[in-house]
Amino acid sequence: MFQACWSLGKEDFAGIESLRRASGTAVDAMDGCAAHVFVSGEDGQPIAAGRMYPAGDALRIDKLVVCAKHASLPYEELTLRMLLYRARELPQTMIEVEPGPGVESLLPRFGFAPDKNDPRLMRCARENITWFSQCGD
Repeated sequence: MFQACWSLGKEDFAGIESLRRASGTAVDAMDGCAAHVFVSGEDGQPIAAGRMYPAGDALRIDKLVVCAKHASLPYEELTLRMLLYRARELPQTMIEVEPGPGVESLLPRFGFAPDKNDPRLMRCARENITWFSQCGD
């Protein structure tokens, strides 16, 4: 079993920080103003994490990481879906995702396309997000 929770800034950040360090993903200044999703096992062991924060006129989602032990399971997609679901309630009209290998192929199915100005990002208008099911496809 697992649990997922939200935090703001560096509140309850220890699990996210240890997961990032283990996966070689940097902790940076944006962590202090981002909203984070943290997925852990019942025992509190880190499984996955991701964050979102305002970036100009868009909402940026990045730092999606999964511990190596759970890399074959869809925890990165779960984390992305949680972030996108919350993004629907925020004022930014565009959502940008800096994709990792675990979600890059899924992003077009959600409606994301490569950003013409920044090849590291994929973008989608908030109202154009497509919610698909892995079960019915």
